[in-house]
Amino acid sequence: MPALWRTFAGRLGLIAAAGLALRFAYVLLLARDVVGSGDYHFYHGAANLIADGHGFADPFQTIGPGEEAEPSANHPPLWPLVLSLS
Repeated sequence: MPALWRTFAGRLGLIAAAGLALRFAYVLLLARDVVGSGDYHFYHGAANLIADGHGFADPFQTIGPGEEAEPSANHPPLWPLVLSLS
């Protein structure tokens, strides 16, 4: 057994690497055709609202003509901001 795996940091790194490998295997092999799961709809809708000039608004709120969107802090803002650029 290598000396690195005898330390707590080494074992923790091994556990993290195994978790990452398991996640990659799941995403690449089992979940290839899964679309829109999890927070997908929130992030996609929030990015579209940012791109349309409504700011960080709740994408599940219905916005009628002449109405302002309700501000939202449900999720961190960086990922919707990045998505709004594309």
